[in-house]
Amino acid sequence: MTSKGISSERERQSSSQRRGMSIEDFSERYGPGRTKTFEEIRAGRLRAKKIGRRTIIAEDDAEEWLRQLPSVEVKAFPPKTTATKVPKAKTRPALARRAGQKRKISNELLHRTAPTGQ
Repeated sequence: MTSKGISSERERQSSSQRRGMSIEDFSERYGPGRTKTFEEIRAGRLRAKKIGRRTIIAEDDAEEWLRQLPSVEVKAFPPKTTATKVPKAKTRPALARRAGQKRKISNELLHRTAPTGQ
């Protein structure tokens, strides 16, 4: 066997003997990120143990958390209908012209002088 084969064999043996995992290991194996994992622990949905400053999640607790997650309900999509022609929205140049007209009108109103009383 190559040294890589021995290493992976050792990793498999040690991981099968290990019953706990760190937050990072849990996140990699089960999918949620660190923040979501801590939210699940605080909410009481995921049990964890403390060893000093480290947080450890037991394999059984991780599996129980996974079993308690809600199932996804697959909804049937409505049948496709033939596409009807929808009128095209105004293009950007048309909108820009409209905006320019508004700007021109507002500038005229701003610079209009008041009639003098003669």
